[in-house]
Amino acid sequence: GSVAGALDGAGTITVSTGTTTVTGAISNAASLIVSSGTLALSSAGTVDTSTNSILVNGGTLTNDGNGIADSEAVTVSSGTMTTSGAATIGSLIQSGGTVGGAGVLTAATYTQSGGSDLTGSVSTTTSATLNGGTVSGALAGAVATVQTGTTTVTGTISGNVIVDGAGRLRIANSAAIGGTITTTGSVVSYANGVDEASALILNSGTTQL
Repeated sequence: GSVAGALDGAGTITVSTGTTTVTGAISNAASLIVSSGTLALSSAGTVDTSTNSILVNGGTLTNDGNGIADSEAVTVSSGTMTTSGAATIGSLIQSGGTVGGAGVLTAATYTQSGGSDLTGSVSTTTSATLNGGTVSGALAGAVATVQTGTTTVTGTISGNVIVDGAGRLRIANSAAIGGTITTTGSVVSYANGVDEASALILNSGTTQL
């Protein structure tokens, strides 16, 4: 189906089957949930919920350009979110699933955890927090902090990385980190054959390499 006009409502909108294409505007909904099926957002339309809440929980969200309001908070717990153009949102929380696409998604904050995989390109303006998962695409912008869990980088993080005491950074690409790596009693490991040239700053005597 498709939403070509304006959809204005106070309840929760759920996409649970098939493909829904939005070329109009969705506004004032309490939240937007993609539980299965596909929600295709066109740059000609806009999604702006009253609580700034979009949840991808098993389905697929495709964003063709800037089809999501700049203030919107997006959570991907499972399923897939793709961006095919230049897009800006408020925040992105990825606790599972895949965030990808050929475009660049800019968010004020990005938080990754669990078995999630960042296969596309995300640029942050305020912070990036990595609590486990894989960066097989590109993460740029603000300093990335590995707080807990193991984060594996097979793609690239272009800026500086801080690895806190409970975090583990696994580097699987010789060009993985563009900036410096600062540790605070944490674990940094390198895959076989990796020759990573980033400066390593040890701020604790208990750092493991």
